[in-house]
Amino acid sequence: MTAFDELRRIPLFDGLSDADLQQVAELNSEKFVSAGEVNGREGEPAEYLYVILEGELRITKQVDSGEMVINTYTPGAFFAEVPLLAGTPFLATGRALTDCRLFLIPDDVFRRVLTEHPSFSNKILKAMAERVQILQSVARPRERLTSLGTLAAGLAHKLNNPAAAARRSAEDLRERLDGLRSTGLRLARAAAKGELTPPALDALERAIDDALQRARASDEPGLEELERSGREEDLAFWLEARGITDDWDLAPSLASAGIEPSDLEPILDSVAPDLRADTLRYLEAMLDSAVLLEEVEGSALRISGIVESMEGYSYMDRAPVQDVDVNGSLDDTLAVLGHRLGGVDVVRDYDPRLPASRPTAAS
Repeated sequence: MTAFDELRRIPLFDGLSDADLQQVAELNSEKFVSAGEVNGREGEPAEYLYVILEGELRITKQVDSGEMVINTYTPGAFFAEVPLLAGTPFLATGRALTDCRLFLIPDDVFRRVLTEHPSFSNKILKAMAERVQILQSVARPRERLTSLGTLAAGLAHKLNNPAAAARRSAEDLRERLDGLRSTGLRLARAAAKGELTPPALDALERAIDDALQRARASDEPGLEELERSGREEDLAFWLEARGITDDWDLAPSLASAGIEPSDLEPILDSVAPDLRADTLRYLEAMLDSAVLLEEVEGSALRISGIVESMEGYSYMDRAPVQDVDVNGSLDDTLAVLGHRLGGVDVVRDYDPRLPASRPTAAS
């Protein structure tokens, strides 16, 4: 069985496409741990996310009264996400109960998959929050673990909205791509039969390029709802007059992209009447796909920014003495803990004379 086949059976990777999962599988990074051996001792640095392919691993934590068993991980389980995301060493020790085979995902790959795949990040963050709660009940110092729990809760809260937005946009994008494929095939058949002339294809290509450039240049954020509705209505009536029967369905997407009758006139004039609806459907699908792709990209960038803020927040107490960007650290803290402020508005008024980085003692 290949690494791809083994990873595909693990719920953590359910949301990854075959192509994305194949990139992870091609790491070919596996580790064998014999029964009784330690994999990841408390206090040692963590460099990988570990996924158990075979065997059982017992997780223990050193407490005042000795060593306490926290959990036992079986095939399909993963661990080390807490130290990787919090920027800490291992918080517990893993010892193989049986011969174990582990798949290792490097920190940089783990963070990339975390930011690009909402289902993956949701599973990681859920497990992280649960494990931090377990550690809080058995570990010392409690202050550090409490901060990790706050970090996990804040991170989960901040990631929820962009992750949900990315998921919705991806679902809508899938539908638009299906429509783009079907209309594209119909237009291709028409072109093959000579029913769609090269001038018509050129006009369609120019209209799509112009509309995409116009949409990128300005989304008209100040446009009032009544004015937007008026544009849609005017465009719908114009389409109806040109014999496009499903005009009320097409008008909103075309109008929101800044398409006007003068943009559509050369397209409709260059194609046969029975191809006009498909031609406009193709144009609509292209415009909607571009918008949805930007929404997915924007959500991924927001998730990446949140993870970067979390890294800055968790870095603040790594060493007794360190260089700190005070203003940046304040921003990172607000980004991670802002959900606890409720409806409070925070006004940032930083001293511009403060150096961007200065040595300070950790508290």
